[in-house]
Amino acid sequence: MVKSWIHIVFVVVSIILLGGCSMGNATTHPAEMDPEDLPDVKAFQDEFTREFLESTEETRPGFYPFLSGKGAYTMDFPANGLIDERGYSNSQGFEGYLVGVEEEENKGYLLNVSYYSYNRIGKEKRNLEQLEERSGEQLEFEKIELDGRTLYIAPLDNNEYGEIGYAGYLQNLSNSGGIQIFYKLACSGSDKECQEKLEQEKPSVVAWMKSIHFEKKEKESE
Repeated sequence: MVKSWIHIVFVVVSIILLGGCSMGNATTHPAEMDPEDLPDVKAFQDEFTREFLESTEETRPGFYPFLSGKGAYTMDFPANGLIDERGYSNSQGFEGYLVGVEEEENKGYLLNVSYYSYNRIGKEKRNLEQLEERSGEQLEFEKIELDGRTLYIAPLDNNEYGEIGYAGYLQNLSNSGGIQIFYKLACSGSDKECQEKLEQEKPSVVAWMKSIHFEKKEKESE
């Protein structure tokens, strides 16, 4: 009888330990993993960028789960995106960074993301004016109502520097906090060709901006 109880206790303890190990492996943060065990994409092979990635499981094809340095929001992060460590800023009430994304045939785009913790509901007009000032052109915003947030998006078609894209602003409706976004592509074609490219890119740009969700509470400022 004693041996039977010892055997049962041993089995239970083994299950708990094995279960704990399995859970630990399943929740290991990518930054703590051996680079050899990570997906062979730029985002995971860059030491700084992978600090922001929460899992090696795709959120959708070509994207991985990202959590901002302040813990203020999540979003889909492009597999071939790299965050510029030198341009990264995390200060009181602000977090900003640039993401360069390389695609096939030497094509890609640039993301400029700026989060402001103090942007409040009802001040969207002023925030959009600031975004317009940063763009250097007049913008015609489309308003998209989402669950717990509102997205404003406008095309950027000032092709003086061979750049086109979209400007976006996302307002948190559950708390203070807003995100200004510039999504820029290079275009060396004619004005017509660049406009066509801009329209073709819109569904994927909107889908990516919609992937941004605010967290209930951001991390304490360092």
